[in-house]
Amino acid sequence: MFEIFGIKVMMLESIEQKCLSYLQEVVNPLTPIDVLLRYLQRDPAMSTLTETELLAFLQGHDLFRVVESPWVNALSDSGGEWALTGCNAKPRVMLRMRAPTDLEWRNCLREEVATLVETLQVAQEEAHEAGKKTLARRIASVLERATALLDRLEDSA
Repeated sequence: MFEIFGIKVMMLESIEQKCLSYLQEVVNPLTPIDVLLRYLQRDPAMSTLTETELLAFLQGHDLFRVVESPWVNALSDSGGEWALTGCNAKPRVMLRMRAPTDLEWRNCLREEVATLVETLQVAQEEAHEAGKKTLARRIASVLERATALLDRLEDSA
């Protein structure tokens, strides 16, 4: 049997159909790749599908668009440290025919920044409790900027 992107050719149509179905029904048109992968892997025939294979398939497909997370370029480790904050730094996938509106883009970013603010608040509390004053001040500075960004995003809605 032939393989394309490391995926057996017979599975490609099934993957395509499941991706189309899922991405047409989700509320947010920008779905993190790991969320889509977990959905696909619920099918026993796709349980061994990897993120790398799925990304290669989607990036080479006319119906899908893969968008890098806004958090990836913020750190040199490809977003790994952002994942610790609760921000999903994985690429997102969307249907080309379902391009998000400005409001949907703002809502997606607002959700990410709200998660970041919540995580920074917890980190700041933990730093205070541990007596790490310098760290707490550094977190407070970032928290202030993140909160200001969140306020601007909420005002623009």
